[in-house]
Amino acid sequence: MRMNLYFLEFSYLNFIALLGLSDDQNQFWKWKGNCKSCRKALTGLKPLFCANFCFSRGRFSACRSVWCPDCYVQDDMVKFHYAKAANDDQEEIEMEELGRKSCDNAGDRYKVGIPGAHLSVSFQCDLCVFRNLYRRDPSGERDDMALCIIRRINLDAFWSREPSTLKANIGQLNTLITLCEGQGFSPHLPARGPFPVEDTVGYSVAFGMLAQSLRAGRHSRSYTQFGTIRKLRSAFSNLYMTSPTCGENQVTSAVGGSPKTYLTQCPTNSLWFARWSLGCETRMGFILKQNKVMSIEVLIALIKLTRKKIERSQAEKEKWKCIMLFSYIIISFVGALRGSEGLQLHLQETMLDLDKGKKISSGPPFINPHVIIALEGRFKGEKGERCHKIALSSTTKSGIPVRQALELLLAGRQSLVRSQSPWVFVNIDGSKVSFGEMNELYLDAMVELKEADDLNVLGMDECEIREEFSIYRSFRRSSTTHAQNVEVPEEVVDVHNRWRKIERAKGRAPKLNMRERYSDIEHMIPTMLRYSDPL
Repeated sequence: MRMNLYFLEFSYLNFIALLGLSDDQNQFWKWKGNCKSCRKALTGLKPLFCANFCFSRGRFSACRSVWCPDCYVQDDMVKFHYAKAANDDQEEIEMEELGRKSCDNAGDRYKVGIPGAHLSVSFQCDLCVFRNLYRRDPSGERDDMALCIIRRINLDAFWSREPSTLKANIGQLNTLITLCEGQGFSPHLPARGPFPVEDTVGYSVAFGMLAQSLRAGRHSRSYTQFGTIRKLRSAFSNLYMTSPTCGENQVTSAVGGSPKTYLTQCPTNSLWFARWSLGCETRMGFILKQNKVMSIEVLIALIKLTRKKIERSQAEKEKWKCIMLFSYIIISFVGALRGSEGLQLHLQETMLDLDKGKKISSGPPFINPHVIIALEGRFKGEKGERCHKIALSSTTKSGIPVRQALELLLAGRQSLVRSQSPWVFVNIDGSKVSFGEMNELYLDAMVELKEADDLNVLGMDECEIREEFSIYRSFRRSSTTHAQNVEVPEEVVDVHNRWRKIERAKGRAPKLNMRERYSDIEHMIPTMLRYSDPL
């Protein structure tokens, strides 16, 4: 097996090392060695020389590792995931510039080394990284998997930079060396090595992330996507922040109330780890499964369906569920709310303003009929509860009956539910309706709507309802999409989402530590209604 080659080559390479170190070890552009794969004699800036090439480290002798860029390839022993390139033509051009034949598929782009990549991204060979992690040399088949993952780590780091960028970097370094040597001295360039026999840049975390990527994920049985494996990096960084090492090296600055700045030696904050992470994410790509947008036609049909379900319901429990779904659909769409935001509707605060805005105001300004909904919750960075009030049109341009839905909801809340809970959306037993419960009501209604649409008038035949829709974002995305279609100005959308900015600012800006009252937002109602009126 290939692991045994390390032992067969050691004596030969050490002998060559004694012959090849007559020049200054720091003059890496003069290093000479034989490719570990094809045995070709190599020197200069293009071959991939390990940073520890001619340095012994601790009890380990010099590795003497160097490869032709074309020879430093990914072993097919492990099937890593490769995202399809967005521009295959561009990839072919880059590959041909490197002197290689054009790739058969996009994945080959990341499976080979790049000339001079080790001069832009620190590079320790597979053997040296193995020594750093295991504190020993590889021994036979049991270490094949580890070396394969290490090779993938190095290739990902290389491919964080484009070949054209690396080619330009080689050209500039060659120019610098030639100019200096033309004047009779060698340029004083930073030494390539040696690195200590330990993990100083985050190889162990990168190793764990790639190992996890080989497991079946949520969206694919063949791999776990980058958005999931990167959480290991966060876990390590958080752990590092609690260690004595962090406490010894950390510097904190807080001047004039500005955000604090921390200087840290955490390996996963190193430049190498940032480059590797970028290369890994670029290779793997990502799966983005957004909740599907409902057309305005589907929404109107869904509202009509739930209204009929209310009329047909006999049992109080079933009737109340239908009323909640009917009102939640309307309020979440017109209010551009997502997930549990709509479930934060506060009973007492909403009742206080229910009678306001029933008619057009005598003005000026002339304010169209509207309702005020009150969303309440405890947000990070705030003391106590926060009540955010939003003005919505009583009836939108497409005929969505917001006031009718809100009045029906509040009437049902008082007559059908006997509970002291402050929330509007509660079950018959008084417990607050959860995200999962409301989502299930919504999906059941969507499935029923699809099945009733025999002629596919709504265009839902190809939809996988339970896979593509959810209250998490379907209503918000549908609302903002329809707002764009009816040309609602972007600044109006921003004002409408004003309360979310408060939440994102964690209660610190703007500083509103008191409950908002109707008078606090009255002057903003005309602007707020510019969002919901056209919907």
